Amino acid sequence: MIFSIPRKKPFVKEKILPESSLPPPGPLAIPPLICYNFIQSRNQRKGRYRGQRAVFPAFCAEPDRVAIIMAKVAVRRINEWDGPSMLKIYAPYVGTPLAPEDTLPELQDYIRRIDTYTYGLGWLLCEIDSTPAGFCHLTENRHDPENLFSVEFQLYVKAEYQRIGVGRALWTLMRDMMELGNRREVFARIGLPNETGRAFFEAMGFVPQEEGGQVLTARYALRPADPEALKPTKPYLLLNHEYEAAREKAALLVRA
Repeated sequence: MIFSIPRKKPFVKEKILPESSLPPPGPLAIPPLICYNFIQSRNQRKGRYRGQRAVFPAFCAEPDRVAIIMAKVAVRRINEWDGPSMLKIYAPYVGTPLAPEDTLPELQDYIRRIDTYTYGLGWLLCEIDSTPAGFCHLTENRHDPENLFSVEFQLYVKAEYQRIGVGRALWTLMRDMMELGNRREVFARIGLPNETGRAFFEAMGFVPQEEGGQVLTARYALRPADPEALKPTKPYLLLNHEYEAAREKAALLVRA
């Protein structure tokens, strides 16, 4: 029997080159674009994840590459537990031409108001990374309260979340829900002076009707799903798949 013994490689001393002869360092390696995929359980509220562009510094190899910073945007119906958060959003408006009240309501009174309007008419909240950014709700038409097909729309957005699509998202979802629920018209009463509010509602399709004193009234003609319906459908009786589709569309409007 013959055994073969592997030969060892001869030891070669590494040659150290002078620093001046080394090639210049290459650009920093940038990992591929990273997308964070968030998965929520069925028991959690569904939201919409949006991305923000974060540009790498100029010294990187590919300065035009971006990372995706995900922000969770949810536009949804509310419940009584959202009362304190919405009262904080509403508080800065109270006592100004932008709100119908001169004094801030008590929390319990406000929660009772939520119970009244969220189930019968509609009340929505927009959250960005689980932080309330704004809300909207419907009330009866003060000039025709018995007409269930005609309502009024109120909108309130935190100052730091204005001009990023929160108001548009809230209005879009509420409009879709009203049309699915067969309502026929909605009014906005804009306290003056308020050029920002006037411009917003005109951009949303509202048509100014009359301007009296310190209030501008604007009307939006809805397109009900069933124009011959005998009465409107309450928000919580809408088909779930239609409501979820409308939520998804609304969340895409927020530039968070």
